[in-house]
Formats: sequence, structure tokens, C-alpha cells
Amino acid sequence: MNSRIVVLLFLTLMYRLCGSSQTVNIDSYLPLSNLGHSVQYIELSDERIGIDSIDKILDWSKCEEKVPTFGLSTKAIWLKLDVKNNSENRAFIMEVDYSSLDLVELYSLENGSWNFRSITCETPIEKRLVKNQSYCFPIQIEPSNIQRYYLKVKNGDTIHIPLKIALEEQMLEAHNTRDIWFSIFTGIMLAMLMANVFIFFITKERSYIYYVIYIGIVYLTQSNFQGYTVRWFVSFFPALEQLLVFILSALVGISAMLFMIVFLNVKNVKSKVITFIGIYLLAIILAFSELQQIAFLIIEINAGILASWMLYTAYIRMKHKNAEAKNFIIAWVVFLIGVMIFVLKDFGILPFNTYTHSMITVGSALEAVLLSFALADRINQLKREKEAAQVREIEAMRYNEDIIRNQNILLENKVQERTIELETANFDLQTSYNDLRMTQKQLLESEKLASLGQMTAGIAHELNNPINFVSSNVGPLRRDVEDIVNLLLEYHNLGLQATPEQLDRLRLQYKQKDIDFTRQEISQLLHGIEEGSKRTSDIVKGLRIFARADKDTIVNANINDCLNSTLVVMKSAYKGEVNLSREVDMQMPMVDCYPGKLNQVLVNLINNAVHATDLPGRAPQERIVIVKSYFDDNNIHISVKDNGCGIPPEVKAHMFEPFYTTKAVGEGTGLGLAIVMGIIEEHDGKIEVFTEKDKGTEFIIHLPRHRSNTTLTAA
Repeated sequence: MNSRIVVLLFLTLMYRLCGSSQTVNIDSYLPLSNLGHSVQYIELSDERIGIDSIDKILDWSKCEEKVPTFGLSTKAIWLKLDVKNNSENRAFIMEVDYSSLDLVELYSLENGSWNFRSITCETPIEKRLVKNQSYCFPIQIEPSNIQRYYLKVKNGDTIHIPLKIALEEQMLEAHNTRDIWFSIFTGIMLAMLMANVFIFFITKERSYIYYVIYIGIVYLTQSNFQGYTVRWFVSFFPALEQLLVFILSALVGISAMLFMIVFLNVKNVKSKVITFIGIYLLAIILAFSELQQIAFLIIEINAGILASWMLYTAYIRMKHKNAEAKNFIIAWVVFLIGVMIFVLKDFGILPFNTYTHSMITVGSALEAVLLSFALADRINQLKREKEAAQVREIEAMRYNEDIIRNQNILLENKVQERTIELETANFDLQTSYNDLRMTQKQLLESEKLASLGQMTAGIAHELNNPINFVSSNVGPLRRDVEDIVNLLLEYHNLGLQATPEQLDRLRLQYKQKDIDFTRQEISQLLHGIEEGSKRTSDIVKGLRIFARADKDTIVNANINDCLNSTLVVMKSAYKGEVNLSREVDMQMPMVDCYPGKLNQVLVNLINNAVHATDLPGRAPQERIVIVKSYFDDNNIHISVKDNGCGIPPEVKAHMFEPFYTTKAVGEGTGLGLAIVMGIIEEHDGKIEVFTEKDKGTEFIIHLPRHRSNTTLTAA
């Protein structure tokens, strides 16, 4: 007895012990499809039961369907199948032609041990023995032998197990045929999509872009149902395939609803839209957890309710004479028929076969074509409406022409009357404008005079000090000079005939008058007079530079001269009240400017800075105002910085507006910073303000070093 007979007897014995099933006979009439009647099945909740325990179970149920269908099930489905090879071939392909399954495992007893192979939804196509989205297992059966196979199947939604056996070339031919049909479907969908994208760019009609989005999602959904997404689009991430079932199913419903709303111009459905979208989002969230079957059930129920509501809404729109509603209903009903057949197949009401499994794909293609026709008819409808509107517009234009013709004479009279009124108003406006300019000029002059008047008292006091110093030295100087002159006169009167007694008396007078001390005193008095004169001269020079009249033309001047003259005047005005210092760049270049106007800018900024440092309890030496000048390649910069109270944001936003002031009534006109801004803009410059509460404020003026189209005058 050879080994083949021993194995055959052993398998026959095991076959009888483990329960009988109808044997699948492989012969020359391959391929064998839909082998459901030839298998037995059992549903188990315990995931820990292994193949050794399964092989000993006797309580198997016989399948009554060509394609075993188990609906929504959380259990593991085990199938038992005996295959007898009556052909001369040894190598075959066993296929479960349903790509939406999560797990398929194949067990076979070979040489006394279990041969185990597994394919999951996460197994990339490249790593499968047969490069296809279906679950395909190469099997080996010797001629005239019987081989028992066990299949374990799990899925997160409905479970269908279309079982097939064929030779490799026959299976490849079947796959190619399926690919050809799906390619035709792809061509139809892409043609509809591209055509309507083109029409959208021409017409800018929103319905077309919503249709394109809807058709695109429908195509991806059908690709997912047929397993082509994992093969073509997400082969790098096959685990996404199972989640796409839920995501794309939800997006189909949402995009269909939005397309209908735009296409049929449906109003006041915001709450319903939010409700449907919310339910779909809930299902998607559940799909990412372990509750995928609940998510699938929610999507199916929500889709049914949504489809009914959309049909009802389209029917109502058709009753209201909406021309597009009828075409939409026809296309939607065709699609829903395919969906209903597909869903009834999922719940086991209709048998699983090529027609029921592909009906939703066929329905989608027909719906795409019908909706495209509906959109084309919409263009014709819009064209007819446009032509009718043009007719009405022409009639309205003719009517308006009659009205215009009758109104022309009246309008001409009105125009003449209005022209006279406008001329009168223009004269009054010009007069008011001239008065306003005069008032503005007076206000500016008043502001400048106010600034000068504020400094006059301090300058007078500052000039009085060196003048008093000079006048107080004149008396002692006159007395000392008279003593020396008298002594010289007496010496001159003695002549060459002076007696020794006269010379002794003269020496005595020299000692009594202390001529050496007098000479030193004279030197000190002259030095004091010189210092007082110099101080007076500096103040007068600074005041002369500061008070010089502005010219109509720009002059070339040194900013440091403006700054120094202003500081001389301001120090005199605020002596003893504030610590006013300067930091100037001695290499400062000449710049085109109006020096007198810049003096006014500095006066206004320094006045504001001094006012800001006048805080309760602060000593004069603690009040600091720093005036600084520096330059770069393009600009000259002047900074006026204080350690005062800072400027609040609400004041900073308005501080350059005319007549805006935070001072008490009578203390300020509100024109200081407005004048500053006007002068800086006149110089094509700009001003920046940096401030911080209770820490101080810094105004930085930026003046361009080079200005075009200016007439220069020497400063």
C-alpha cells in the first residue's frame, strides 16, 4: 500500500468523523463559482478557538445559498469545504471575491500539519501571492485526492463570502474582465466629470461644481465597493480601505444633498442639513472605534431617510413648477434602485451575485449621465429665461425712452436752476475756504507766538543773570583802575627830579593800595565780565537762529544748529525745572530743510516732554528730557525722549489730530502735534512714537538726506 492510498484513507476517515459536506469536484469544466451550496459553516464568538478545536467540532450547519451571507455580524465565520480533484491539474486559485472583508484565513491539513495562510484588509497588494483586491489563495491538490479546507472570515460590516476555485489563467481572465467593465465605468464618470468642469468654467454656475464634487465622490465610493481604491489609490495604506467604506458612504450622502439644494434652489433647510451631516459625522467617528457595525447601520438608516427626504423635496419643487426637479427625480430614482438592490443584498434579502453586487455601480453611472442631461437642460432653461428677460428688458427700455424724452425739457430747466444754485454755493464755499485758511494761518501763528511767549520770561531771566554779573563787576573795576591811574599820575608828575623823600612816599602809597592784589582783582573782574558777555552772546545768537523767519524755499542747513539753538532757548525757559540734555552726532551732514519750521517742531515736542515729566512728588533733577541726533545712509534722525507718564493708547490714536489735547482748558490749543505732523510731512519725513505707561515716551523724526525737485538756498 503506497503513501498516497494511506493519505486518502486517512482523509476519508477524518471526513466521516468531522461531519459530511457536499464535495466540490474539480474537473475540466473549471472555473467553479459560488460554491456556497458545497460548504458548511459555524459562527463563533470566541476568538481564542484555534484550528485544532475547529477540526473536532461536529455541529456544522449546511449553507443553503450560493453565496454565504451573514449580514451584520461580530462573530467569526468558519467555513468547511471538501475539494476533490478529478482533473489532471494540481495548482488552483481559491478566491473569496469580496474585497470589503477585514480578514480571511485559509487552513488545510498537509503532511499531518496545518498549513495556515492569512490575508487581512491591511495586507498590501504587493505582498499578496495574487496581486488583486480579492482574497486569493494558491492551493495544491493532487489528482484524484480530496482536500479539506477551513476558511475563517471576519468583517466590520456585512459579510458575504463568494467562494470560487479556478486555474490561475482562468482567474486572471476573470479579473481582467472585471477590470475592463470597471474601466468603462471609470471612463463614463471621468467624461461626465471633465465635461461639467469645463462647463462650470464657462458658465460659473454653482450647480456644476457641486455636481463635479458629487460625481467624484460617487466614483471613489464605487471604486471602494469594488476594491479598486486599495489597489489603485491607497495601496500604500491598505488599512484605510475599510475606513473609506464609511467615510465615502457618508460623503456621498452629504454631497448629494448639497447638490440637490443648489440645483433645485431649495431654501430654509439649514437645520435639516446640519442634522444629516451630524449623523454622518457620528457614524464616521464610530467607524474609527470598535463599533463599525453600528456605524454601518447608522449610515444605512440615515441614507434611507435622506434619500426619502430628497425625493419628497424634489417632488415639492416640481409641484412649484421647478423645471429641473423632474429630471432630478428620474436620475435619483434610477440611482436609488441600484442602492436598494445593493442594500437588500447586504441584508440577505436578495442573493449575492455579480448583478446585485454591481447594481449600485450601474445605477451610479446611469445617474451621472441623467444628471448631466438635467444640467444641460438647465442651460437651455436658463437660455430661455435669459431670452425672455431680454425681451422684457427691451420693452422696459422703450418705455423708459418715452419717459426720458418727456423729462428732458423739465430736466434742462432743473439743470439751469441747479447750476445757478451751485455757482452761488461755490462762491460761498470759496469765501468760507479763504476765511478758513486765514483762520488756520492765524492759529498756526498764534501757536508759534504762544511758544515764544512761554519762553520769553525764562529768556529774560536768563539774560538778566550775566548782565547783572557784568554790571556788578564794573564798579570794583573802575575803583581799581582809578587807584592805579592815580598812582601812575603821581609818578609821572615827579619827573626826573624826584627826591628820595618823594619816592619813599610813592612807595608807601603803592603798599597802602596793595597794587599786586588790585592787579589780580582786575584780572578776575575782567574775566567775569568776559564770561557774562559770552553767555549773553550765546543766548542772543541762539535766539536769533531760533527766531529767524522761514523762507519759501528749502535751504541746506545743519540739523545740529537747529537743535542747539532750540536747546539754548528751551534751557533758558525751563532752567531749574527739568534736566534737559542733548546727544548730537558731530559728523552730522547738511540736509535740505526749513530750519525755522524744524525749530517749531522741536519746541513743541520738548514742551510736551517737559509737561509729561511733571509728575506729583518728582524733584526737578528727576525730570529728564534727552534730545538726540544721529544719521545713516538715507535719513537723519532726531529723538526727543522723556521719562514721563507715557501716552495711553486711546490718546495715541488721536494725538496728531488738530485741536485734540489732554491739557486743561486754557493750557493748550491742541495744535502742537498737528503742526509737528504737518511740518514733518512737508519735509517728506515721518515720525514714530514709542511709549510705555509710567516709563516715558520717545518721538523719533526721520528726515530724508536727499530730496529731489527742490530749490536750495544757502543757510
